[in-house]
Amino acid sequence: MEQAIAWHIRLSRPDAPVDDWEEFTLWLEKDALHRRAYDRVSDMDAGLSGLQPTIHTESGAQPTSSRNTPARWKPVLAAIAALFICALLLWPQLSGPELQVVETQAGERRTITLSADTRIELNGGSRIILEQGNERLARLEQGEAVFHVRHDAQNPFIVETGRYILKDAGTVFNVARHGEGLHVAVAEGKVIFQPDTKAIGIDAGKQLHVPASGTAKLVNVAVGDIGAWREGRLNFYEAPLDIVAADIMRASGKKISVSPSLSERNFTGVLIVEKDEAQFKRQLELLLNVRVTANGEAWLLEP
Repeated sequence: MEQAIAWHIRLSRPDAPVDDWEEFTLWLEKDALHRRAYDRVSDMDAGLSGLQPTIHTESGAQPTSSRNTPARWKPVLAAIAALFICALLLWPQLSGPELQVVETQAGERRTITLSADTRIELNGGSRIILEQGNERLARLEQGEAVFHVRHDAQNPFIVETGRYILKDAGTVFNVARHGEGLHVAVAEGKVIFQPDTKAIGIDAGKQLHVPASGTAKLVNVAVGDIGAWREGRLNFYEAPLDIVAADIMRASGKKISVSPSLSERNFTGVLIVEKDEAQFKRQLELLLNVRVTANGEAWLLEP
């Protein structure tokens, strides 16, 4: 919160240098909580922008002229005054509720129990944020997870991931985030994608593909294949090879990169994550129709 206020004041200066904006962008991208705090500060400042201070003087006295204050500093001083009030009003809201951040390394899996009938199975290379005392909200920052949710029509379970929102309707469902892209597959019940805008219902046996750009696509999928990464099986439908590589890294911990010449190639099929590296390498070469070469500790997929 203190950092958000400092940035808002710093960028209110009319002569703020370009370097400040670049540094600010990096700060925003570093943590989703940074953006949340800054948005709250900006919203409150906008609401206070119309307020003007009232100056009470003794009879016959005149308010001190502001002509001695350089014009370029007036927006900064106004921002400081408004944001001082922001800090007092917002600090209790932003300091609570307490947040719990759960992260897994590539190749690691973890189960989070929220209640007797609600739990989250987190794949490797994932990060999720939970609110202490609120078992009905989760923010998937990156990676993949299977959600087992107790349905409550009056208090639905919400998953926030990037700019998207998912609402349960009595479900077991898998969510995988790939940069700005998203895959949601439902094994039981139903999930509502973007419930407050152009809602899309995802029934059991369906998978929604939301690319970083382009049109979302709803396809059929075998229920038994949903969340199969928990058993070492990776299922793909028209997936670009960079997504295939990212999924392999999450499940196995093996770092894999893809040659730029393969950027347009997609894969539909099933891969089995094997501990025997030589056998796993042969499987990738055969099924993906690529050549796998060692690049230090990593593998490179080439034509």
